[in-house]
Amino acid sequence: MKKHLLLALALTVLHGLSAQIGHGGSPYAFGNSLITTNEIVMPYVDVEKYLLEDEQNVGTKKPFRFGAEIDTSITLHNAGTWQELPNGDRVWQLRISCREAKTMNFIFDRFFIPQGGRMFIYTPDRKYVTGAFTEQNNNPEHVFSTSLYPGSSVIMEYYEPVSVKDMGEISIATVVHGYRDIFFKTDKGNYGTSGSCNININCTEGRDWQMEKRGVALILRGGSAHCTGALINNTSNDGTPYLLTANHCVNGHNPSTFVFVFKHEAESCNGTTGPTIYSINYSSLIAKGSNSDFALLRLSDTVPRSYEPLYLGWSRTSTAPTAMTCIHHPNGDLKKISLAGAGRSSSYLDNTDDGTHWRVSRWLQGTTESGSSGSPLFNQNHQIIGQLHGGDASCSDPQGSDYYGKLYYSWNNNNAVTSSARLRDWLDPTNTGATSCPAYDPCTSSLSRDAAMSNSNIDTVYCNVSQTTPEIRITNRGNDTIRSLTIKYQFDTLSPQQYSWSGILILNAFTTITLNPITLSSGTHTLTIWCENPNGTTDQNTSNDTIVLPISVKSGKEVSYRIKLPDRYSSFMDGISNNVSWEFLRDDSTVISSHNELPSIDYSESFCTQPGCYTLRVTLSSYISRLRSEITLEGYVNGVLVRSVTAAESLRFCTNEVDIDNASKTNDFMVYPNPTNAAGRVVVEFAEAAERQYLIADTKGKICAKGSFCQERNEISIPYMSCGIYFVQVLDDKGIYVKKLIIN
Repeated sequence: MKKHLLLALALTVLHGLSAQIGHGGSPYAFGNSLITTNEIVMPYVDVEKYLLEDEQNVGTKKPFRFGAEIDTSITLHNAGTWQELPNGDRVWQLRISCREAKTMNFIFDRFFIPQGGRMFIYTPDRKYVTGAFTEQNNNPEHVFSTSLYPGSSVIMEYYEPVSVKDMGEISIATVVHGYRDIFFKTDKGNYGTSGSCNININCTEGRDWQMEKRGVALILRGGSAHCTGALINNTSNDGTPYLLTANHCVNGHNPSTFVFVFKHEAESCNGTTGPTIYSINYSSLIAKGSNSDFALLRLSDTVPRSYEPLYLGWSRTSTAPTAMTCIHHPNGDLKKISLAGAGRSSSYLDNTDDGTHWRVSRWLQGTTESGSSGSPLFNQNHQIIGQLHGGDASCSDPQGSDYYGKLYYSWNNNNAVTSSARLRDWLDPTNTGATSCPAYDPCTSSLSRDAAMSNSNIDTVYCNVSQTTPEIRITNRGNDTIRSLTIKYQFDTLSPQQYSWSGILILNAFTTITLNPITLSSGTHTLTIWCENPNGTTDQNTSNDTIVLPISVKSGKEVSYRIKLPDRYSSFMDGISNNVSWEFLRDDSTVISSHNELPSIDYSESFCTQPGCYTLRVTLSSYISRLRSEITLEGYVNGVLVRSVTAAESLRFCTNEVDIDNASKTNDFMVYPNPTNAAGRVVVEFAEAAERQYLIADTKGKICAKGSFCQERNEISIPYMSCGIYFVQVLDDKGIYVKKLIIN
């Protein structure tokens, strides 16, 4: 089963930020009194019909849609308004609207801007502007694809000098009515559209891959998040914008309409901040092969330095890797990382030759999904050795295998006679015979020493907590490898504490540092943390050396609720979100919180409040009322699950329903070793054997492991849980019993 192209995603461009490559300036209308008098309103879109179809397509190979594609033929000659200026130049404007659309984007089947011409596209409120698109955006096929704009209307403006009158071509073939707001929301949570076992690239697992992530891009095709690709270096180290992906990503499609998105990643492991989008449109196909499923594209532009690109190194040896890593965009989601052990050579399909692929028999962390196709496979030396062809790995099938076409095979592609069927002519243009090539970094810093400080885990609000252990992230933004650093931190007006760090941080790599615990008391505080003396010398950029955090400590108990839907609904969450409303109340009917839209399939909210009883009341629209039987409501007190109900519209629970570490002697149990480490196992032991359910949750209620017990002595594997405090919760026919678990 191929990892086919799923989630439809597109790009936005905030005026003044780097994005789809424009060439500066502002629309003529921004500084002059032009009025757009001509508007085209696109046909009505039956959103409910589309959402029902999407639901039926979940789990199939069909692309996941974010919008309805409306065929049209809008040109400079049959729509819009021309206005002639006193010097003979002309300005064409047109407003295009899609009723009740959440986003809009466009595909042009004819696009040519003559010398001196300028085209802009912007929203009526002028907050989102792209352009100027000029003759530098022309391509041999005269096609163009746009970014995605928020809202239901955009304005197009084309400025044409009199010297090139009637030479411009603008023809819109497709208007995409976005009925899902899949990009502009910033509260989608950690995983967005992919499965919950995926790992954001900026989590701890990606710490050693901060260089390589810069070379990986999401590939968009029209309204679909098509595949993943990777910039790849050649032996001339000249920055030629080659991008490696899978052959099945280009078969039957025109790569000239592709859009390539760089830096599409969450800024932190938790993914609570939205991505920054940097994109290039148009590419040409250089070489491809079906046996190892490779395709090499050349992008239309050199990737700007502001995108922080890295042309990845590679190895074409046949030696099996001792460890394997994949960086990818599953379902078009934020950039993820997957880790595996040693690989072995294999064939993938019956019609491919032996030795054409590397097989990942099982991912140890993360997985791949549709949209991961074409993503690079790295060996233990951080070199590309292949690209993803397909497989059956998923969060629901962690034992599934994945297959990557070998760079070793694609190099000559079974002794292909033409350069369009092999990689060697492009990746080794001077025929050096090299079997490997290092990465090429066009973004080396202008500074030698630049250590940057950022927050890792420090909350700004605490509930009934007497102590916290701060973690901060240090990133090397300078060319010199950082081997030592001084970190200082001050809580309120107390004397500063000092921490001396030593290690190895190359350019753009980061490390997380755990500081000494800080004692907290009720009230408002200030925590200041700064770094200095990289390698015993002066930091050349002090603007990113210091973070100042206001901290509020409240008294009471932390009460949380959670609303959950099965993972299979994540792919059409935007059709469900505004059909769910709820309120959280105290027993005295005081409303603590209320919402009219569900931001994700797994949503939770916490409050620091006084002991008592609470009710979560959920309301579903008639459209999704059929999902009631699959919605789970959960209540937590201080991170401990108190009550869970499914197929119910309300949940009531009280803060005195669980007494941690005070279960009855008959049902008591032991958890050991405790504390334990994050790479081992824990034993859960009972006085007698019985059937029991268990789960392990962190202090915010997130479930990290779950299963069942039947024996007196049971082992639980915890190899990937980070350090911190957890709760082991056991359920039998007599109640819920809880033990604390500390992982160091």
